Order: sequence, then C-alpha cells, then structure tokens
Amino acid sequence: MSKITNFLMDTSFMGQGAETRGFVVKGKPESKFIVIAIQDGTLNYYNFESNLFELGHTPKSNLKVNMSNSSTYRGSIDFPSGGGTYVVKLVVEKGTVVRNGKTTISKTIEKQGSTTTITFKPATANTSNYSTFPTLASTGTVGASANIQGSFLVNNASTDAGGFGLKINKANIGPFKLDPVVGFRAVIDKKVFDSYWYTQSTKDIVVNLAGDEQDTKSVTAVNANGISVGMELFYHKASTAPVNAAGDALVGVSIASIVQGLGEVTINFNQPVAFENGETMTLRAYGSKNIYLNTGVTIEHVDCQISAPTLSKTVRADSDGDLTPSTTITLVDTHGLSGGNTITYTGLDVDNSTGNNVSVVTPDCPDASDSNNLDNDGAITVQLAQTLRKGTLLSFKGVYNQFTMAFNAKTNKHPESNTDILFDLDKIITVGVSGS
Repeated sequence: MSKITNFLMDTSFMGQGAETRGFVVKGKPESKFIVIAIQDGTLNYYNFESNLFELGHTPKSNLKVNMSNSSTYRGSIDFPSGGGTYVVKLVVEKGTVVRNGKTTISKTIEKQGSTTTITFKPATANTSNYSTFPTLASTGTVGASANIQGSFLVNNASTDAGGFGLKINKANIGPFKLDPVVGFRAVIDKKVFDSYWYTQSTKDIVVNLAGDEQDTKSVTAVNANGISVGMELFYHKASTAPVNAAGDALVGVSIASIVQGLGEVTINFNQPVAFENGETMTLRAYGSKNIYLNTGVTIEHVDCQISAPTLSKTVRADSDGDLTPSTTITLVDTHGLSGGNTITYTGLDVDNSTGNNVSVVTPDCPDASDSNNLDNDGAITVQLAQTLRKGTLLSFKGVYNQFTMAFNAKTNKHPESNTDILFDLDKIITVGVSGS
C-alpha cells in the first residue's frame, strides 16, 4: 500500500493582487493522488491546463499524479486578483492512503478582497485640550510595504475650558533649540520616538480568578484576539487606571503570559490588580516590537522633528486703565496661555527684575462655535506689577498653542485588517492650566 506522508502549502493570508502558491506532496513511490482547487461558495474550479479558475468541473480540473519512483511532487496554483476563499484538496486514489488513514487532505486560503489602511494619528487622555487631530494614512494590499512621510499639526483647543496651552516636556525629547523669533525646535531620538507609538485593544473580563474586585494577577477572557504578551494595562476597567484593592495606583502593569484553555483564555499579568468581573480592560502595545507582536506589522521610524512658533499676545488696555502699575494684564485673547507660575514673558517696558511668572489666566479664546468671536474679558495675573500700554506685544516662553511633528516611517507590510497606530501625546506634552 502506497502512502502520502505530507501535503505542504503556504496557507497564509493573501493580498488583493494575483499570486502563485506552490505546493509539495511527499510520499512513498507509486503513490497516486488527485489535486483539486475550488473557489469556496462558487462553482469555479481550477483548470490545470489554462491555469485559470473556470466555471464548472471538467477533467482538466483534476490534476492526476503518479509519483512513480519519486517521493516528492511539486506543483503550483495561480490565484487571481480580488478576494475570496479557496480550498485545495488532495484526494488519494485506490491503493494509496494518507498518513493518518484518511483519503483527503484539505488546505484553505483566504484572499483579501480590498486594500487595508494603516492610520497614524496622535492620541491623548486630555481630549478637551486639543482641537481635531490630523492623521496620516497608507492604503495598500496585504503584505505590501510602504513609506509614510508627513507631519502632524497639533493645535490647542480654542475654548475657555481647554485653551490653556501646550507645554513640551523637554526631558522626554532630547536636545532642543529655543529662539525668540522662530520658537522651539527639537529632534526626538529615533528610539525614544519609537517608544511613544502604540496600538490599543479592549478586552472584556469574564472572571477575576481571585474574586470580584480582589487583587489578582490572572483573569479570564473569551479569547485572545487583539492582545499579546507585553501589552501595558492602561485601564483595568472603563477609564480607570490600574489600582489594587487598597486603591493604590499601579505603574507598569503588563501581560506576562496568555494561556489558552478549553474555551476561555487566562490572561496573566506581572502584578496583582483589583480586576472586576464583566468590566472592560484597555491594553496598549507600546513600541515597534510590541506593535509587531500585536498586529504583525513592522514599523521603522526615523528621527522626528518637532517645532512650535513663539506665542505672542497683544495688551488690550492700559495697565489698570490709567497706566497704574498692576499685576493684572488684559489681553486681546489668551488662547494658549497657562497659569500656575510655569511660564514667563517679555515685551516693551516689561519689568522682569524679579520673578515674574504668569500665575492665573482668565480665559478668553476665539470661539469657533461663535465665528471666532471674543468676550473681551481675557487677562493674566502675573507675579510682578507692570505698567504696560494698550497694543504692547508680549512674547511668552514655555507654552505654545500649536506645534508640528514631522517624521518618516516605513512598514514592511500592510496588515490583514485596518490598523490604527497611535502616538501618545501625553508622553511629550503637558497641558496648561488656568492657575486659579
């Protein structure tokens, strides 16, 4: 009795374009078999003479092979462009068996019906402090590489509730230049820049294995789709950052292992958290290594340049109305200014002989919902009394109302589904406050 010992074929997801896949059959000499390929859900069979999928089954749809004195047979199938599911079957003939005693071996291959998109975009927990975010996207077939080049123009929200400026965390960036005319300029190191990108997934907790709201390292979930080892636990429920049963905040909680059970999966973390039954966790895969483990996409970043123009404001009225020294300076608008004694300012007749930070901002930002109108009540309270005239231009240091990130990225392939890759703005930006 002759025997087929193996039927080898690449069954990985295929892109949208036409593609040829080879196959290898191994077995004892004199083994006889037939190979048939069909597009699932149709009556389209592969014709091994025309190398096309054609309507209906004919003798040319059967590839009959007698291995004679050979123990290996090699063949190939041409798959057309477009999507679909294809099934390739090896059927042994009389006198030949498959290694496991069966008479057929079946391979299924999925083929992409459309392109997928990788979208790069900023993200933050401080959504009320930003206007709408820009995006950069690359669309292509599965497996296609791409170069992504562009920039993000990020703006502080122009609202009285959130328009208190954006402060750049220079310690998380590297060397920088500060020019009173052109503003802030810096290059974020490639490795540092890479570590600020992430993909995000949510996962519902079925059971906290230690008991609801008890400290545990292990919970169960229905499946492991969208998660991977190394992902950081960002929220352990809804929008609540990880805490233990005592209410203490936890830092650096991540997935240590994922164990597949008979049905549900067990997710093991590196430290105990007060997980709650039925709640939704939010997990992030930071850095290109973890993004790859989570999505299968390799991202390579080059150095990122970040820049922000100097923020200037115009004095709206003479000091105290009659050029009397005052710690209150009225401004035409306050968009982008922060209180809290963290920013300084310069300008004609400004007295900076001693500490003179901005303490409080009484906001008045151009309201986009009201044709960018102002209420004409914006002002700042400073540490040192000033005598300033209406129309004086003030320049502020340490805060901005917009900045630009210009960068390049490379990806080795497009994923099997649309994927968002996010940049964590909160790693490099601290939002301003009123100071009141």
